[in-house]
Amino acid sequence: PAYTLKPGQPSPGAMSRLVTLSEDSGSGCSFDPNQEALIEELVKTIQGLGVDILSKDRRYYLKVYKKCFVGTAFVKFLIENNIADNVLEAVDIGRKLVDFDYIHHVVDDHHFKNEKLFYRWTYDDPADFEALSVQSVLNTCGVTIAGYLFNKRRYFWKRRYYILSAAESKLYIFSNELAKKPLHIYDLDTVPIVVSESKDVKEALYGFVIESEGNGSVSPFTIVCSTERMQTQEDWVRELTLAGANFEEEEMNSTETSIFDFVAVDLELEPIDFAEKYIGKVCLIVNVASM
Repeated sequence: PAYTLKPGQPSPGAMSRLVTLSEDSGSGCSFDPNQEALIEELVKTIQGLGVDILSKDRRYYLKVYKKCFVGTAFVKFLIENNIADNVLEAVDIGRKLVDFDYIHHVVDDHHFKNEKLFYRWTYDDPADFEALSVQSVLNTCGVTIAGYLFNKRRYFWKRRYYILSAAESKLYIFSNELAKKPLHIYDLDTVPIVVSESKDVKEALYGFVIESEGNGSVSPFTIVCSTERMQTQEDWVRELTLAGANFEEEEMNSTETSIFDFVAVDLELEPIDFAEKYIGKVCLIVNVASM
């Protein structure tokens, strides 16, 4: 895009490269260091243009949020100061600043939007705010898998954002992908961890369990998870095992020696004896569960 530059602004080429994150930086990290340098350069430019004037204490119903700015005002600021040519570019820059942990929604419920939502620069967070955000964990090296899983808490399933850091041997659980601090952190190298497939799953999903008996300093825990795809279940079990967990496979106590030893049910739940119906015939068996 053609930008009208002011002294100290990043070049048009640098600005345009902010749009695309590197898929593989070659370092095993979530983000390309070159991208981080471009974002840092952009932030310094925005701050130099006096963006802090947008930040002030704002009230929403009965609660006051300290030093925050409005998404629509930030978009207008970027356009008026020639940082962005239009709303789409301004929103994209705002989303990059969230991704790189420079700004966040005041209660971490939204990514950046051109709406009347409150956002705050991380350097303006309250002094007693202990942040360990999703983005700060993802931006480190050693994250092997991350994504949403359904987590069973007593009788209900909650959708949570999980991150496994093999380098730290830690499993992080966040309320969502924008959260500024985790709900739980589990050290996988301080106590023996067992991971296994689970039959206690959310309806029509695939499950696995992460559990430990604990030790003198760590309490026992059990994490029951479900995922919508079998491949995702397999990926998590594999990465947890590579991170040091022991995989406990259910023992198969089967006495069948051929398909004709089985009895199944049809769509009307009527039993079908394979020996009676199919012996002597050519049978095609399809694993429909993984299709």
